[in-house]
Amino acid sequence: MSINNYNKIIPFKSNNKEKELKTAVKFQRRLIPSKFAYFYTGFLGLLTFLQKCSIIHIANFDELMSWLGLLFAVLTVYSVISTFFLTICPYCHRFQNLFNGKSVNGDTEGISYSQGMVPFIHHCNRCNAPLSPKAVIEHYKKQA
Repeated sequence: MSINNYNKIIPFKSNNKEKELKTAVKFQRRLIPSKFAYFYTGFLGLLTFLQKCSIIHIANFDELMSWLGLLFAVLTVYSVISTFFLTICPYCHRFQNLFNGKSVNGDTEGISYSQGMVPFIHHCNRCNAPLSPKAVIEHYKKQA
């Protein structure tokens, strides 16, 4: 397969809803550990907020945060690497575009737009195949 053929977009042709739902569930199940890093970030923020506002008291909070921070670093590295390698489309067998996330930030200086790698994938970037159960159901609702 040459590089020219790799970048060619192949349209997705749906044929079996049940099989596509099973494929979508299997695809999303592979990404669960990568998604866990995002929820872990919220947990760390909540834990820090509760400690700083004296709602809870943890005696060795600094040491605990050091260990949790190390675990966060490992989870983040795993999330980035696994998001890249585990998001191969089961229909066109191609990697997703790396930067599939979008973020818009605004402050007093101006507005900035950036892209990042996100494991919350609903459609293939290349063939537009539905890769989540919700996307499969929406795809067949549009066809009906």
